[in-house]
Amino acid sequence: MQEVQTDLEQGDVNPETLQKQERILSRLLDSQRSMREKDFEKRRRSEAGKNQQRQSPTDIDFTTQEGKNKLREELLKVLEGKYSKDYENLIRKYFEELEKEEIQ
Repeated sequence: MQEVQTDLEQGDVNPETLQKQERILSRLLDSQRSMREKDFEKRRRSEAGKNQQRQSPTDIDFTTQEGKNKLREELLKVLEGKYSKDYENLIRKYFEELEKEEIQ
């Protein structure tokens, strides 16, 4: 590649320089193709998705002290996770709005 670069800078472009450029291009394309093919193994196979039944958590009754305590516990669990300050504020507002809704 450096020889081709030197030839081009000196204006000494000849058939040999063009052949070198063709070989460089061919190697680059081969390299690119092999990188793409490396990610696609022939051993891969697909399977259809499966329906999974999940139970939703029970509703929290905010009219009782137990429900309010449960809300605080859930909030603390969430805040123990590593979230950015923006998400923590958003989560806190969400729980506050839930509590306001249930009180009304």
